[in-house]
Amino acid sequence: ESFLFSTHAARIIARGHEDYFAFSSNKVLTKKDSKIGLLSATGDILLPEEYLDIQPYMDNYYRVNFQQRWGVLNPEGKVVIPFEYDYIAPLQGPVCLVKNNGKLGVANVQGKEIVATQYDRIVFGDHTIKAYQQTQANTEKEALAIFRFDGQGNLKEQDEFDAHYTIKIGNKEEKEVISANDHIYQLDKYEWFFDPVKGRWGLRRLADGGIQIEPVFHYILTVKDLGFTLVGMEKKSFYDFERTTFRFDVAYGLVNNDLGMLITKVEFLDLRLEDFKNGLPLARCMFTDGTFGLVNREGIIKANNLAYIGQFNNGLARMSRSGRISGSMGRDKGLGKLSVFLEDILAAGYMVDYTSYDRLFRHQANLSCESCNWGYIDTLGQTRVQPQYSFAQDFVNEVGIVEKSGKWGAVSMRGKELIPCRYDELHFLENTDNKILRLYINKPKYGLIDSSGNLTVRTEYDEIGLFREGRLAVKRNGLWGYVNVDGLEVIPCRFEEVRPFSEGLAAVRLGRYWGFVDRLGEQVIDLQYLKVGDFSEGLVLAYDGQKAGYLKPDNQWHIEPQFDQAFDYYKGVARVVVEGKYGLIDTIGRFIEKPKYIKIAAFDEHGLSIVTYGNQQVKYGVINLKGQMVTGSAYREILPFSEGLAVVKDKESYGYIDTSGKLIIPLIFSKASSFSEGLAAVRKDGACGYINQTGDPVVSYQFTKCMDYEDGRAVVYKGIRKAGLVDQKGNMVLEPSVNRLIKFSEGRGLVRDRQYRFYYITESAKMYDGFYEKASAFKNGVALVKEEGKWGIINQRGLTIIAPKYDKIEDFKNGYAKVRIHGFNGLSNLKGELIVQPNYEYISYAGNGIFRVEQGDEVGYFNSEGDWVWELSN
Repeated sequence: ESFLFSTHAARIIARGHEDYFAFSSNKVLTKKDSKIGLLSATGDILLPEEYLDIQPYMDNYYRVNFQQRWGVLNPEGKVVIPFEYDYIAPLQGPVCLVKNNGKLGVANVQGKEIVATQYDRIVFGDHTIKAYQQTQANTEKEALAIFRFDGQGNLKEQDEFDAHYTIKIGNKEEKEVISANDHIYQLDKYEWFFDPVKGRWGLRRLADGGIQIEPVFHYILTVKDLGFTLVGMEKKSFYDFERTTFRFDVAYGLVNNDLGMLITKVEFLDLRLEDFKNGLPLARCMFTDGTFGLVNREGIIKANNLAYIGQFNNGLARMSRSGRISGSMGRDKGLGKLSVFLEDILAAGYMVDYTSYDRLFRHQANLSCESCNWGYIDTLGQTRVQPQYSFAQDFVNEVGIVEKSGKWGAVSMRGKELIPCRYDELHFLENTDNKILRLYINKPKYGLIDSSGNLTVRTEYDEIGLFREGRLAVKRNGLWGYVNVDGLEVIPCRFEEVRPFSEGLAAVRLGRYWGFVDRLGEQVIDLQYLKVGDFSEGLVLAYDGQKAGYLKPDNQWHIEPQFDQAFDYYKGVARVVVEGKYGLIDTIGRFIEKPKYIKIAAFDEHGLSIVTYGNQQVKYGVINLKGQMVTGSAYREILPFSEGLAVVKDKESYGYIDTSGKLIIPLIFSKASSFSEGLAAVRKDGACGYINQTGDPVVSYQFTKCMDYEDGRAVVYKGIRKAGLVDQKGNMVLEPSVNRLIKFSEGRGLVRDRQYRFYYITESAKMYDGFYEKASAFKNGVALVKEEGKWGIINQRGLTIIAPKYDKIEDFKNGYAKVRIHGFNGLSNLKGELIVQPNYEYISYAGNGIFRVEQGDEVGYFNSEGDWVWELSN
């Protein structure tokens, strides 16, 4: 078993196994029973697990420590230099320093000792060796011997000087030069070694083999180009992201490779050395308590106790001094996924608990910053933009996009406000090299389209009301008016509230009072009533003070105000309330039925109303326009009539009555639905099927779920998910086999898959067209579909009638559908100067400094100076 670590990523050491660690780019050290060995990348045993230390020598030769003595082995594992030294240093050309009994000497590459191990200090030069030895008479004096060797490491000549003094000139002194090879653990003056007994890493001096740093580290990673070694020690810390706790097992610090010293505390969960690689004087760090800071190359902390600090862009990084980082299942505000954050930091994070919520949170939560106040800090640790924003994005092209009180703006690198925080969104416009900003104001506007996709009323209204008698109520700037079917504003928006037209008049309100206008906006009844209804049969409900009566079009009372509550007339009958009880009156105000019911519902097309009555127990019945009770029995529930029949419930069973009130289908079902296309879904003996209007079963009771008929087809389920289609004769058009079939209409079935995508199928279950984010069933030959967050319309052939461009499209009624645009866009340059005011539904970059804008069905083009190139037109 072996594992080869990458030597270029600090994260690897945090994820590593303590028994396997890198030796070089293609070899791995292994540990067993306090001894180490060496494997090739293919798993071949190069050295067995019987050594205390293994270091490189040359061309697959190894310096090894065997039973506390050092020697050199060749690629076959045979001894080249015998195990008789305290230490053998790396090669210096064809020779190497050796140590025995505390004294230093030199051996050549063949293992021959060319300088005896009797000196206190050795300095290597160009084919020379200077060996120094203290004299017994004067410890400040050193005897010097100079040895010269050839390119093979053979000794050529020797000179000796009994009295040698080191002479200092200025601040210069003779330096011991020991060159390093490309081994990942070997530095200029030191080498990292692994103590298999302690299971820790330490640092050793190359000059004499002495210990510089005792073996205390669990993980190391040398970064030679920066002059650091990243060191790690096992140290548990815990941090809560929302209510999910993570455990971190390792803390990190920095060792200076030249000094051989730990220059920081071992207290980091993360240390972004790439900041140093990018030439920055400070690097971002994250401490074990979850706070952030900045550290310089000398290991001095220049900023700490920050809640968060982002990456440097244009010399600045967003930061917050207050608050704390956390996680949220809400939308991503710009800090990214929590899982990505945890993967990017050095220390590996593990959840303490593994509940279903924790697992979901680990993968889906976004990184957040609780109670944070955002500003910007520079590469020297100085605050350049004071923390005052609820959020800040990274600087791009010397512009920082910021949020304050839910609104967005932009600041310069000096903290100057380029764009005030007054916009609902602020982004760089696509394809402009981040040189143009798109401004967005969230001010929903409504329009009206027909089923052919034509915009009949432009999307410039705050709200749209009901369409009746050729007039559509519209709202703009907080006031209401009316447009005709061509979208022309025939009655200006000047009223605070309006009602739809009825019998040529519409109720309008200004202040507290209501009145009426005609189809041209002329005032017919003055604004003087607290509440009104709609004209019906020449009369309209109106409240004068606390009581309700009925007016004529000439503003004269036809029935004096006398009712606590009243409703519009229907077929000569009006419902009224007196002292909390409902009754009926005719068009001259006489009681058809004196008030006695708890409630009388609105009359339907059959002239029937469901009434509620009773004292101890609520009961339901049906009355006609004469106030006569047509039902012979009291029921516990009555649904509205559909196709001449209504569902009724008595105790726990359901049946059906006709419009005469007669029970024509017995109360024998455990559930029942209204009739649709001559059939009704009912449940009996734990299964559902369909009956006709005489109560005879047409589709046998065999399904778990039955939906209403539409266009001669009904969706039925067997089990929880498997759906199929049945026709009106009970024939299975499609066997239950489709998961999550929602509805079938006009020859197309709407299906939702497990990923909550929507698609359509035919009667043969053949998939029709593609997937949509959301979709509706077909109605009147069209269906609403949502793609990339926008709604459009397709026909039954899957062809696009209206491209997805609206934020909402309501259902079609009488051939028209209400559409909504969320807000409007403008443009700004990086100086904060408005190029285009935020008045347009869509803006895109057309190239060559030209921008395309859309407003309703009209399209125009601006240049980068904000001048029209092509004004709005269809």
